[in-house]
Amino acid sequence: MKKEDLFRAMEDLDEKDIREAGEYRADKRAGWRKWGMVLLCAAVCLVAVIAGPKLLGPGGGAEPKGTAVNAIDVSAVYPEPTAAGQDPARFMEGDEHWEWWQDYLKTVERSRGMQKDMNGYTAAILRELLTDEEENTVCSPLNTYIALAMLAEVTDGNSRAQILDALQVSDVQTLRTRVQALWQSNYVQTPVLNSVLGNSLWLNESQSYHEEPLRRLADIYYASSYSGKPGSEEMNEKLRKWTDFQTGGLLSEYVKNMSLDPQMVLDLISTVYYSAQWSTKFQE
Repeated sequence: MKKEDLFRAMEDLDEKDIREAGEYRADKRAGWRKWGMVLLCAAVCLVAVIAGPKLLGPGGGAEPKGTAVNAIDVSAVYPEPTAAGQDPARFMEGDEHWEWWQDYLKTVERSRGMQKDMNGYTAAILRELLTDEEENTVCSPLNTYIALAMLAEVTDGNSRAQILDALQVSDVQTLRTRVQALWQSNYVQTPVLNSVLGNSLWLNESQSYHEEPLRRLADIYYASSYSGKPGSEEMNEKLRKWTDFQTGGLLSEYVKNMSLDPQMVLDLISTVYYSAQWSTKFQE
């Protein structure tokens, strides 16, 4: 399903259909079809979602819970890069590289069991997404996993239960622990190797949102939140700059056409940037 078709289908939903859908608990296979369709749109890192009661505040379709604000920007704070600005060759030959490498191996080892727990999810999501017979499809299982985990954070009830089923995890607290370990074990910023997962939420300033879930997303998922008027050039430009920066300028041709639907309540974007130098350079 194309992104435009998904938007059109969402716009055609009426309140009665939404209520009936909320009362129906799909089996795991149906859940995969539903979220697989959403993730098909996420192949280029953009997901349009309907925010649930965990995120929307009073006036936004949910019962009042805690603090709700009409506009909020929350920035995720990444760990400090290792040996920032240092010459790559000098870094590779120095003690700082060895110390970083030993610490990184320990971080990866701590998440090894959680990586293994993702095997079933990875096999299932690849079967759902890698189905196009005419075009090559690129899929990052880790990005789609974190994107769905973020959806679980901002929804509740049957919607959250179906997402947890798709992620093959028993509860949201276990999910948080797993995502944090996976993010940290895949995060690297050094003079010779970079692996950075970026996540963000784009909010409609006309709605009110609960601050607590946004803070949690920043702390655990390293996700930044930005609010504004969807469809405005100001917000579209902020979206383009964020995506271009998070992907090291490698998607400039795609990024320049990005825009937010004026009717959206929340958009979620997940990116991955990876670059590395060869340990042995090629001869000219």
